[in-house]
Amino acid sequence: MRQFKLALLLASVSSMAFASSTVFVTFTNLNSDVQGNGTTNSQSNTYNGETDTSIAGIPSLVLICDDFSDTTQVPSGPIDFSVNTIASLTASPSNVDFTGGTVPGTGTISQTLAYDTIAVLASEIEQAGNTVQQVTDYQYAIWYLMEPSGVDGNNSSIQDNPLDANATSDLQSAYAAVTAAPPTAGTVSDEQALVIYTPTSQYSSNQEFIGLNTPTSTPEPSTWFLMAAAGLLLCVPRLRARVSALRSRS
Repeated sequence: MRQFKLALLLASVSSMAFASSTVFVTFTNLNSDVQGNGTTNSQSNTYNGETDTSIAGIPSLVLICDDFSDTTQVPSGPIDFSVNTIASLTASPSNVDFTGGTVPGTGTISQTLAYDTIAVLASEIEQAGNTVQQVTDYQYAIWYLMEPSGVDGNNSSIQDNPLDANATSDLQSAYAAVTAAPPTAGTVSDEQALVIYTPTSQYSSNQEFIGLNTPTSTPEPSTWFLMAAAGLLLCVPRLRARVSALRSRS
């Protein structure tokens, strides 16, 4: 009976550990390839590509910014983010920063298609061997997709007057991949791996970020309490055995 109760408690701990819809992110470092110019040099010294982070206490994970207008300092944190995936957008479309996207030659696309397209572009950024300019092109494709008329302080429009040919091609190719019938296994994998990190209201001046196969929750305080309780229960049989042994000696 003791083992059965302990199993139920551990099962409860396991399920609660992944029930949280928010997670703390600490931004630790800008990757060496992230500083570059805009695709036509009108956005000088933007930071493009992956940012090193610690998510839910797990170090050495990378995120990519999809929000051009706001600002996140690096290093900084921990910052509280709500967490969503492509699958969760159907039930909670307002939990993320963007309601749709824009693709040159196509126009406005739905929220789900926009984040699907980001997933493909993020996967391209993560590919080894990209040059700084290639990373920059993918980054500007993401920014244009979500904020085609966004601005960065006193700098010129994110459209780069207009978005250059390489970034435009990257964006159109990613959109074509997610709308292909049927999509490739790689595209589906990218979409399923996407995690969207949207700053909670307390940190709303920060940017939204996306990651691939990154953590989606942090154990809640009640979960830590249950985990501690589980540890105590594990100790009970040994404690009782120890007491019994001492009594038999006396």
